[in-house]
This record gives sequence, C-alpha cells and structure tokens, in this order.
Amino acid sequence: MTADEILSAIRMTYSKAAIVSEVVVGDEFEYATARRYRALRYPADSPRRLAALIGVKYGDVVASAPDGVVTREDVVCHGSVQPVPDTLPEGWTLNDSKLIRRIDGLMLEGGKYTAIEIKVSRADFKRDTEEKRRMWRSITHRFVYAVPKGLVDPSEVPRYAGLWEYDPADPFKPMKSVKRAATNKDCLPMPQQVVTAMFYRSARAEQTKVRRPRRSRRR
Repeated sequence: MTADEILSAIRMTYSKAAIVSEVVVGDEFEYATARRYRALRYPADSPRRLAALIGVKYGDVVASAPDGVVTREDVVCHGSVQPVPDTLPEGWTLNDSKLIRRIDGLMLEGGKYTAIEIKVSRADFKRDTEEKRRMWRSITHRFVYAVPKGLVDPSEVPRYAGLWEYDPADPFKPMKSVKRAATNKDCLPMPQQVVTAMFYRSARAEQTKVRRPRRSRRR
C-alpha cells in the first residue's frame, strides 16, 4: 500500500474539497532558534550588536519568555519582528535542524484547512514528532493522520489529532474517520510562501492546457 493510494481515497471521500499534495512550509520555530544559535556563537554585548548579527534592525529584536520557549505569538504575530529565544532547546543542533516542513496533503473545505499526514508503516508513524507537526498545526484548523486500517490505534495519536483509516475492501467509502480532530480555534493565517507556491503549481498545470493559435495560411 502506498501514500498515493490513500491520498486518492481521501480525494474520493472528500470529492467537494480542494486537496493539494506534498506542500512545504518554512518552520518559523526553527528559524527563530537558529537565530539564537548564531547570536550565541558570536557573542553580543548589547541588543544593538545582536540585531546586527541576526540581520535585522535594532528596534525589531524581541526575545521570548524567560523560559526560552518560542511561542506561536512570538513567531507569527510580530509581523516584521524577528523572534529570538533566550536559550537553545536541550539537545538542539544546527546540523539536525529542519527549516522546511512537508505535509502529505493540505485540504481546504468550507473555508477550513486540514493538514493530512499519511503513514503506511509503524516505523514511519513512530518517527513522527511534535517538532515536525507544530508549524502545520499552527496554520491549519485540523491535523489528521491517514493510515491503512488497523495500523494505528486511536489512543496512539496526539489528543488534538484526528485519525482516518483506509480500507480498500470498501469500494464505496474506503476512508473512514475513527477519531475526530480537535478544531484549532487560534489558527494563524496561511503563510504567503505556501499560497504563492500553490498559485505557481496551479499556473504550471494550466499551462499544459494552453493551445497556441494556428497561423492562417496565406493564399
């Protein structure tokens, strides 16, 4: 069984929804931590020096809470302000940091976004972490896992996440919801980066339909 099969079943079940596969977004949480790493590696003796090191204006520097946790408000709601956590998370390294997060499917239905993470093996499911989910969680209304029937128990997914099961033996409704996802009432705006990327993907698809006008023959 493949992820493409499951995604096709989702499209069949939610035929009225718009579903885009393989969508990526910049992880602002990781970008913020990377800024602190750079500042710590090249010590600054003042906020003004720190601003120069991370490439922003002095007035645009803001630190997170005293415990060093970077919140969604720090990351997104400051506009041009560059959030800088006070400390690095335990065990964090620049080499292991992932600045781009991918989701298998992004669904838009009734004005609500759903992030769809497809898992086809136990090992793949076990490798998933909160760090991988948090950016997509913050910008979508729901986060769900789509898996083959019986692969994952509903109790194994995070409390906020939904669980959809794929059963190829059911030709009429192969995708069923066995655990409802909690609605993110504080959903943040979809980043312009994601919107722009989807517009370009749509434009490339439309270009394949363009027909060049025929030239009239001169007599």
